[in-house]
Amino acid sequence: MSYGIAAIILIWIAENMAKKKISGSMVSKDGNISTVITNTIIQKLLERELQPGDKLPSEPELSAEFGVGRNTIREALKMLSVFGVIEVKKGIGTYITTSLNSAVFNPLILSIIYDQDKQRDFFEYRFVYEVSVIELALKRIDKQEVKRLRANNKKILALAEDADVDNTEKIRKLDFDFHVMILEFTGNPFFIKQGMAIYSLFYNSIGSLTRDDVKYTFEHHKMIIDAIEEDNAEAIREAVWASSRFWLDYLD
Repeated sequence: MSYGIAAIILIWIAENMAKKKISGSMVSKDGNISTVITNTIIQKLLERELQPGDKLPSEPELSAEFGVGRNTIREALKMLSVFGVIEVKKGIGTYITTSLNSAVFNPLILSIIYDQDKQRDFFEYRFVYEVSVIELALKRIDKQEVKRLRANNKKILALAEDADVDNTEKIRKLDFDFHVMILEFTGNPFFIKQGMAIYSLFYNSIGSLTRDDVKYTFEHHKMIIDAIEEDNAEAIREAVWASSRFWLDYLD
């Protein structure tokens, strides 16, 4: 686990649990005690008192350490499990996860869904993130992978030009696949997991856009592919921010 990235994620989780951006059923009836316990465990991770792979004390031991009932301990462990911080091995014990899984990013999606008034902020975040993804992929992508991107984009154009059929769903799927391919070309599991969370949230928005202007999707992808093929990082930034302006105008 990379502590730089993991620390940011864990801090974000702790802050959002403190704001009660979690299911009410996960908070103990005696107030926020279970949240305090989860934050304490996360703090120990940040300070490296706990390490990935470490086994946590048993429920009775944690109950004695925090001076609370076992039900409260179970609620705290349930929260940590939902957020992907721990894993329970039946008959063996509870352990700090050795790698981040996609569950860690689920709270990010839920938070954004509840913050609909901040949609423009999320769009800006998505495009800053996307520039980083494509620039990293640029360092690792090969000619065959560029061909895969072009083949995907040709399918989008063919569907866009077929005016007699509603190909919205097919185009939306190809658009999603295009961005997922670039994520995979980075070879970086953190980018891939975070990107899947981001793009899954964008899926419905992509559908709305392709109904209004399906050829825009093709043109935007072509700009990105050309920039990748030319090994031109500046052109990548220009292509992504052109798309950003289009989306922000679309919101208005």
